[in-house]
Formats: sequence, C-alpha cells, structure tokens
Amino acid sequence: MNWAKIKRLLIFPTLVAFLVMLNSSSINRKSREEYRKNFKVEKGKIEYSYGTIYIGSEEELSQVGELKENDYLVLDERDTPDPNLKVYNSFRLNDVFVRNEFLEALLYYEEVFPMGWNRTRQALKIELNVHNYCYELGIKHDSTTDVDFNNADEKIYVLRK
Repeated sequence: MNWAKIKRLLIFPTLVAFLVMLNSSSINRKSREEYRKNFKVEKGKIEYSYGTIYIGSEEELSQVGELKENDYLVLDERDTPDPNLKVYNSFRLNDVFVRNEFLEALLYYEEVFPMGWNRTRQALKIELNVHNYCYELGIKHDSTTDVDFNNADEKIYVLRK
C-alpha cells in the first residue's frame, strides 16, 4: 500500500474525528462580546488583539503594505452567487487564541457590512482546522495554503446534535 492511500484511508478520517473532538472542547471559549470589545472595524479592515485583517478585492489587497505576524489578507467575494471570504495563507493561523478571535472578527465584519455571507463559528473552526492539518501533513498544499469560507461548505462542516 502506498503512502498516499494510507493517508487517505487512515489518517484523514482520524484527523477529522480528532478535530471534531477539539472543536467541541472548551479551549478559549469567550463570549462574542468579549472578543468584539477588542475590534476596530471599518470598511476593508478589522483590527483585532493580535493584528489586522484586511478585507477587499484583489486590487484593494494588492495595495496593502508589509504584513506583520498576525496580519491577514482576506479576499471578499461575498457578492457572488456563493458568498465567500478567502483567507490567504490561512495555514499560519495555528495559535488557538489568535484563530478564535480571527474567526469571530470575520463573523462580526459580516454583521457590520452585511452581504449575505452566512457561516457559523463552529463550521469555520472545523474547516480551518481541516485545512491547516492537511497542510501540515503535506496533503494538497496547493489547495490547503488558503481557505475559502463559502456558504455552500457550511453544511459539510456543521455538527448536528
């Protein structure tokens, strides 16, 4: 059996089960209000405790200067038939505290500037974790470097009780 088949048949299902378990744990569970008191939001930009998230078109993002450690570029495609926020270099979101506040910031941005993007915190965490662990394992680097948080994928990552 080759390594690719082992990863596909054994590692990936185990990884998904592990991520579901992690997602349901109480690591860094803050209320929305606790997160949001740190946000400074304006069109195209959210400042959060750890850095800045720049949100916009490819042209707008190309105007952003040098990024600091916890700064991120997010392509805003919420005006498409399948609304989407694409986080560039999302594999860098490894710290649980940074990741949780980052995801809450994206949800808050949609509330302040609504465009029909409809994702849950839970599904975003799982989708990002799956992408990042696959990236770390060397699985499909070309499609796990960035993450697309499009509405259609919500049903894949939401956990039902």
